[in-house]
Amino acid sequence: MTGGSSIVARLMAFFDGPDSGPGQVIRYIQVPPRKVMIEVPVSVPADVPPETQQRAVEIPGYVMTERWTLQQPGAGVYRWQRVPSSFQRK
Repeated sequence: MTGGSSIVARLMAFFDGPDSGPGQVIRYIQVPPRKVMIEVPVSVPADVPPETQQRAVEIPGYVMTERWTLQQPGAGVYRWQRVPSSFQRK
């Protein structure tokens, strides 16, 4: 029979992949690019009040990952914990 710490070590080896980051990826969330309007300053002579102009820009799409990992807060107690989200450019 194996001890509790070896069970955790085996599970953590599964959930902490070398190139996947901490935790097990549960799903990928695709966020498409979108256009937004921003206010940008316009160059004007010094004696003219400052002006702004609206301009459309595109925010690039990205992929967020949802990850969960197994945590051991005490002896013989295990719980699932969500790992903070991360994103990657498409």
